[in-house]
Amino acid sequence: MWFVYNSLKRVFTPVPGRIQLVESQQGENRQDVIKALNEAVDKYEEGLVIKSPLSIYQPNVRNGSGWLKIKPEYVDGLTDELDVIILGGYFGSGARGGMVSHFLCGVAAPPSSPGEKPSKFYSFCKVGSGYSINELKELCRQLHPHWRKFDINKPPSIIELPHGYKEKPDVWIEPSKSKIVQIKAAEIVPSDNYKAGQTLRFPRLEKIRDDKSWYECLDLNELERLRSIAKGKLSYQHTSTSYEPAPKKRKRVVTRVEKPLTVAKHFAAADASTVEKKSKIFEGKEFYIVNGPPECGKVQIEKNVMENGGSIVQNPGKETFCVIAHKANVRVQNIIKQATCDVVHAFWLLECLESNKLLPWLPSHMMYMSPKTKDRFALDYDANGDSYTKDLDAESLKQIFERIDEKQNVVKLTKSEIAQVESRYFPNSTLGLFRQYRFYVDRFLEIGDPQTKIPSCTLDIQASELRYYGGQLSDTFDEDVSHVIMSQRDLSRLPLIQQMSRDRPRKAHVVTETWVSECIEAGTILKERNYGP
Repeated sequence: MWFVYNSLKRVFTPVPGRIQLVESQQGENRQDVIKALNEAVDKYEEGLVIKSPLSIYQPNVRNGSGWLKIKPEYVDGLTDELDVIILGGYFGSGARGGMVSHFLCGVAAPPSSPGEKPSKFYSFCKVGSGYSINELKELCRQLHPHWRKFDINKPPSIIELPHGYKEKPDVWIEPSKSKIVQIKAAEIVPSDNYKAGQTLRFPRLEKIRDDKSWYECLDLNELERLRSIAKGKLSYQHTSTSYEPAPKKRKRVVTRVEKPLTVAKHFAAADASTVEKKSKIFEGKEFYIVNGPPECGKVQIEKNVMENGGSIVQNPGKETFCVIAHKANVRVQNIIKQATCDVVHAFWLLECLESNKLLPWLPSHMMYMSPKTKDRFALDYDANGDSYTKDLDAESLKQIFERIDEKQNVVKLTKSEIAQVESRYFPNSTLGLFRQYRFYVDRFLEIGDPQTKIPSCTLDIQASELRYYGGQLSDTFDEDVSHVIMSQRDLSRLPLIQQMSRDRPRKAHVVTETWVSECIEAGTILKERNYGP
């Protein structure tokens, strides 16, 4: 084989971008393979082809040919998975005929205000592999009641497709009724077939995230962060000589590597050799980083800790100062069950870095407290985290109330139940005047798109009044909207709103802002037909 390789060097002159001789090197053991794979990751290459010097090329022969292909996505923990939401489906054929077999998945557009649930979703990729026929049938069974036929003349306002409706699905689903799925792929590539402007190369469905709510899917900002990390490659972490065999998920999955090199994701650590010391704020402190927020992942946080004098481990022990986590995943839950280590929110560590000093823990920082730490906190704080000696600000008080709700498992009343309580115990109060209604306020240049909000819109006042008197506001003109509030000064979107209202099973009342103010003044709901635009 080396004779052939060396002969090729004399046969042609390489022309970059047209014909080139692939770089090659000799290896003798597993460590050589791991080193070469890590170098490929650093160069944003697809992977390696490993050949036995005595082998020959055999067409269509995979096992036993002496040729092996290894890609970073074959190795557990080296590739980011993406949690996207199912927006639509495509009917299959053959064994999958008569049911949805491929899915259109999307990402959320960031809401107009932090903390709000997304109201717009952009198409991002199409996936049709990674699941068995039985798994597909079960997923279709769960989604079937909510599928709606996609009508190009009446597209859903909450789902955005590119101009020309490329990759339009056969059916679509309201995101609040849908499922989040975990997708694994080789890389993120540009594409004008999807509204997100990019898509996935070789996507496959890893699992259904029943542990996540519909609004917790990947958003455009997180997608852009992932794309920029490694030029779109989703494999950018290094493997090491410590490895575990990857668990078999399905018998039908075929791998080209008989014993793939694998490493669990929580063992993929930052490279300490490239770290430059900046300060000593974490000196003498040992941390275990489970995960980090979207803007600052596990590897970056580990580097930050080492740059500031701390040390990193990949399993907590007796000397571990604390465990840092952004989300309470299975790994965090297992650590909490052991009841030996404090688990601290990642934002505490980021606050330390920002202030350039080791800050004391506060109750709001703690995801879990060991018995020793809990006893120490009991000297300064009550059971809800309220300090005995320090005054609270509004934000701290809000956090305490949220924790009280979580501890006491407070039952959330529906708007109808709240209205019944108000009617019985506060019959003369008007604070629940609009409690039973859901409003779409015409404040966006494009209906249902918060990103096109009209600056200093006169209807902002009415929106605040509606919320103050118990009304529920919606950024989209969904099927639950009972009233549309329009300004008498701007009726440019009225024809489209009227058409959308006629096409709904339940028509919405379209009224001007005068209806809101006069209802409040009268203390009752006035007849809508007298206030039409």
